[in-house]
Amino acid sequence: GDVYKRQVSTQSTWGIYQDNQLDNMIQCFFLISRQGKIRLTKWYSTTFTLRERQKFLQEIKAQVLTRSSKLCNFLDWNDFRIVYKRYASLYFLCICLLYTSP
Repeated sequence: GDVYKRQVSTQSTWGIYQDNQLDNMIQCFFLISRQGKIRLTKWYSTTFTLRERQKFLQEIKAQVLTRSSKLCNFLDWNDFRIVYKRYASLYFLCICLLYTSP
């Protein structure tokens, strides 16, 4: 397959990933209100059961909603990287796999 190059943020070298490694990088996408109500969920990974998804969502929600607005919008959590942005009264969250080396 094609080879993609992606700069690893903790290093100044380039990590090389094959097509199949990039396919499942984004695990899910959420929209959450400031009050904590779930407005949208989209799962791209099929490895989680319904119970695991609910627990996963509650833990992520607790991590993001309690963070100070002065902190970075990237959060490493378990084997995932949470990328979020608050716009008006909504949080847009994207949960990606955390790759440290190819």
